[in-house]
Amino acid sequence: MAIPVIDFSKLDGKERAETMARIANGCEEWGFFQLVNHGIPVELLERVKKVSSECYKLREERFRGSKPVQLLDTLVKEVCLKVLDTFPRLLEFACVYHL
Repeated sequence: MAIPVIDFSKLDGKERAETMARIANGCEEWGFFQLVNHGIPVELLERVKKVSSECYKLREERFRGSKPVQLLDTLVKEVCLKVLDTFPRLLEFACVYHL
């Protein structure tokens, strides 16, 4: 089963209805699809991808550095240490399934 690939150039022509149906199917059945022959230069797509990725990384860094997340991390570590003190064999189990 492959991700739907839709040829955008066929949207304005005899195959419009079929193309629209493929878009609907991609949305309803898959939640996404690959669009080809859309006319957007590859260079622009690559720049948008790079800028989006950099923006996401900055947001993630700020998010991870936020006080609520740091407090939650501290709490989780404290709880995990208490649980591991109480149930030391749980660490073996966690290590096996973490890898």
